[in-house]
Amino acid sequence: MPDKNRIAEQEHLSHVYQKLLRIEAEQENKVASIGEGARTDKADMAEELTVDLADFDSTLETLANIESLNRIVDSYNLASQTAEERLDRTRLLLKQPYFAKVTLQLSPDRPPRDIYLGVCGMNDETGRLFIVDWRAPVAETYYNQSMGPTSYKVDGRTVHVDLLLRRQFEIERDELLAYFDTTVAIEDPLLLRALTRSHSSKMKSITTTIQREQNTVIRHADVPALLVRGIAGSGKTSVLLQRVAYLLYQNRATLRPDQLHLITPNDVFSRYISDVLPSMGEHNPQTGTWQSIAVRWGISPDDRGDGATTVTRLREIDRACKTARLMPQDCRALRWKDEVIISAPDIAKIAAQFSRVQSSRRQCECVNEELHDRLDQMIKNEATSENVLYAIDEMEIEEQCRLFGHPIDTDDKDEVREAGLIYLEEKYAAAHTAVDNASWISTRRLARRILGGRGLKPIERAYLRLLFSGAGDAEARYVLIDEVQDYTAAQLMLLTQLFPLAHFLLLGDPNQAIYDGCATFEEIFEIFAQARGRDNVSSCALLTSYRSTPEITALFAPLADEQDRIAIDSVRRAGTPVAIREYRDQSAYEKALVDTVLSLKKELAGSADSAGIGAVIAATEDEAIRIAERFNLPLVSAQSQLPEKGLAVMSLPFAKGLEFDAVIIPDASATAYGSDERSRRRLYTAISRATSRIAILSNGELSPLLHRG
Repeated sequence: MPDKNRIAEQEHLSHVYQKLLRIEAEQENKVASIGEGARTDKADMAEELTVDLADFDSTLETLANIESLNRIVDSYNLASQTAEERLDRTRLLLKQPYFAKVTLQLSPDRPPRDIYLGVCGMNDETGRLFIVDWRAPVAETYYNQSMGPTSYKVDGRTVHVDLLLRRQFEIERDELLAYFDTTVAIEDPLLLRALTRSHSSKMKSITTTIQREQNTVIRHADVPALLVRGIAGSGKTSVLLQRVAYLLYQNRATLRPDQLHLITPNDVFSRYISDVLPSMGEHNPQTGTWQSIAVRWGISPDDRGDGATTVTRLREIDRACKTARLMPQDCRALRWKDEVIISAPDIAKIAAQFSRVQSSRRQCECVNEELHDRLDQMIKNEATSENVLYAIDEMEIEEQCRLFGHPIDTDDKDEVREAGLIYLEEKYAAAHTAVDNASWISTRRLARRILGGRGLKPIERAYLRLLFSGAGDAEARYVLIDEVQDYTAAQLMLLTQLFPLAHFLLLGDPNQAIYDGCATFEEIFEIFAQARGRDNVSSCALLTSYRSTPEITALFAPLADEQDRIAIDSVRRAGTPVAIREYRDQSAYEKALVDTVLSLKKELAGSADSAGIGAVIAATEDEAIRIAERFNLPLVSAQSQLPEKGLAVMSLPFAKGLEFDAVIIPDASATAYGSDERSRRRLYTAISRATSRIAILSNGELSPLLHRG
């Protein structure tokens, strides 16, 4: 019997695809037409525009004409940007027009309505949405997965509907590969198919397979701090990125991507997730690591604070700063490299001008404004100096094109002056940053004055500078921290001051806290309760594991904290049995290591697209280097990225947050992983990176953590 549903859905898909093709062609023509119109109009207006500054009236008329020209240019830019954004969304949808459909009974006296959901929305020439963005309020009926009477909220108003049909699609361009009518997540065919696909060097979006508990986090009310505790494989990172996309959609009129800051475990991880948001039609937020923040604020990248002692000290700094004021002796010279740009006495005089300002923060803000003005004036005065002219003249043509956009005619005084300003602005950009960071404050002298003789550690000095001066990033609206369990309390307290007005999303798994001295989730909650208000901190849990097969899940689940152990379960189908082999003889171990690594290396090196990616996860960096060199395998480090496919080697810190089709743990002996808490968390982290297969070797007695009765 013909499948009538499939035939009807294929016809609908073909109709939608043709409509998208027409929109693509229309927008391409529109972009080209706007560009041509802009070029013609600007050329015509430039010819007609006469600069006449002979008298006051002529000057006013000239300025009015220039302003009129600027408005026309702005209107062209806006029209071009709008057309290009619609074109980009159309091209994104042409890869997969939509992934789901819900049929809703909005009211008893109206026919049911079919709503098709895609990674972004698209309307036709009449303005009707024929593809609805997955972040739209009505899409919540799909992710809630409750058939029958349900509801969603729009602008604070609850809309009650009947969900008559929840259908998933597997689509490639204009071809319907499969469809499924589903009701609950654990029987989600699209999810199960996605979980069994081979992995690559880049994370993929989970938009089509978001589960109910994940959706709770993604669509959570906007609160000053949201703490999410999730077990291994629960999709924490994917949820974080979907949350970013959701926030950008909900606040699209007021929120820019550069106002969001994503703090990741390392640069490898940053590159791993870099394609997720663009695949949903969104720009990536500002992305960095703790190490990049630490360098900016004069902290050693490896400085993890001093546990509870440092937190106690930070509380002392909090109390001292409440009444402290800026004094002339707290100022030091503003420098660029080894050059003194503004001397300490000059800055002290500026500070004295604002001695009547009521708070240290406002006083420092006033000093900063004056220092920026002085830097700008210095740049203007120096722009036409012989030194600058010589520096520009000595530049290679390629460097001039990079900096100025074109080669500079050094005989043209106006062009040289403009180039000089650009050159000096780039040269002294770090000096402006130093002002923003309030680096002209001597935290050593300030600390001696308001805290007594005891010296401060680098993280404490940075905290003092931020708290006293208010030099944090007031433009940041959201800060998202992945692997939050690896941060100390002191680091997190510093981040609350670095981003004083931002809302925080904090995701982690206490079972993966592989470093000593990390804050517990209870301590994290308390830090943000004090920083943002106790009633402003919410928490969620992700308790279902989607990553690993039941066999692998059963191996790492007993290593979790007891409260998580009960909840850990796999939704995947049974897979390959886990291979754990203990070798008391060194030569036997070496042979097994060679056989295991070379076998997986050969398998993953196949030409098939489904070959996947694997990892040898070593307990130490030295072990990772030895294995990479021995087997001629790529070594993942801070400067590298994952290969597109095949087998790579890395130490445990670089494996955090990643997942692989196959994993080899080359040595899980009692020497590498003892019976202490840190070893338990490290082994839990290593094992839970595997999705389908894992081989565990032991060079000597197996870790007691893996002894099973």
